[in-house]
Amino acid sequence: MEGLPKQLSDVSVEIITLKEFHDKYRHLMEDNHFFDLSKPVKHTKIYYMSHYAYGALFLPKIQQRSEQSCYFYLDDAKFIIIEEHDWMKGLLNQIANEINNIELTKPIQVLLMIIEKMIYSQEKYLYEIEEKLDQQEESMLNNDGEYQPDLDHEFHKYGRDLLAFKRYYQQLSEFCDLLDEYFQEIVKPISRKKLQYLSLYAKRLKDDALDLREYVMQLREIYNADVSNKQNRTMQILTVVTTVFAPLTLLTGWYGMNFKHIPELEPPISYPILIMVVIGIVIFEVYMIKKKKWLN
Repeated sequence: MEGLPKQLSDVSVEIITLKEFHDKYRHLMEDNHFFDLSKPVKHTKIYYMSHYAYGALFLPKIQQRSEQSCYFYLDDAKFIIIEEHDWMKGLLNQIANEINNIELTKPIQVLLMIIEKMIYSQEKYLYEIEEKLDQQEESMLNNDGEYQPDLDHEFHKYGRDLLAFKRYYQQLSEFCDLLDEYFQEIVKPISRKKLQYLSLYAKRLKDDALDLREYVMQLREIYNADVSNKQNRTMQILTVVTTVFAPLTLLTGWYGMNFKHIPELEPPISYPILIMVVIGIVIFEVYMIKKKKWLN
């Protein structure tokens, strides 16, 4: 196909549209209904028939990157990629620039390189999230529980991305296992070892994604606990202030009712005495608050 490097087209690797596949290769498959681009591809998967395999490759939407997907058909003689955009074409061009000294003899080798590229190319984003989480934890410690309105949303986004990573690597690991199981006859021993290694590596990255997701949940709980403690502290202070001024409010209301006869207000010394009573009440309340450790 035009646009594909020669070393790929020499082993019958081809990228075509769905219409071109139906027009040219409909006879290759017993059931062509699997290739339906009107339905979004959400999984990387492979199905094995007696003399061929078919499936889908999927890159999820993570960190502002759009979803990418394609279908494929594979047998011992050809590898056909079916897509409407240029995701796989760009990926194959990258691969071609990296395999100058590798001799390609079978189309399945190209599929292995695609899977390897899909695993390694996304690994850096996983560790970027880990670095951001470490920085966020340090920021939380330095802010001493200060409320950050966007932080809870950030944790939610990280958790969602890491769940997508977990599914992504789990599907790639299962894909490698199935490819190893069903294509033993046409996969060279060295390629089988690589398949097994890629499967284990994808499993490890899946576990890393799960560990990071657990880390996100822990940070989110710590952040929410800090915010809750600060809110409780504020409510505690307001409660103490209300408690301190409640008796004073009672006195103010009592002597502000404007009755004609309030005997204790007649002597000139009554006002200073009332002030002393108020001060005494406040001192007693402060003493009790400290004794009960309500502000600790």
